[in-house]
Amino acid sequence: MNESIEGRLSFVDETRAEETIRYLQNIGLDRDKYREDDVNYLRLDDIFIIEFKEKPFILKTLEYREFFKNENIIDINYINKYGISFYIASKDVGDGNIFVPMNNISCIHTIQKNQVNDYDCSGK
Repeated sequence: MNESIEGRLSFVDETRAEETIRYLQNIGLDRDKYREDDVNYLRLDDIFIIEFKEKPFILKTLEYREFFKNENIIDINYINKYGISFYIASKDVGDGNIFVPMNNISCIHTIQKNQVNDYDCSGK
């Protein structure tokens, strides 16, 4: 088990979506589509990798129970200076929210594992 997960933006509230995007822009994780005048915040589904200082026990338990095997990506429904709120839903687990405070987040980025694995370090 590693100390990171892939999360997909998934919003049901436009105000929280706008606040999340504003927060991401403020920390330097900006995308051109976030600056469009007619951006539909509720349709954004960008992927972010969240690295933890220590992965919360509930996420380790879900991983151990192979939740992420079929549901590879967890939904991110809010990010602000206090932390990240995740949402999970499946027929086996049901649904629920998980909040991880920012003091347990070491990194938020968009570089997926396959991008790193495909990278040729030989310089050729």
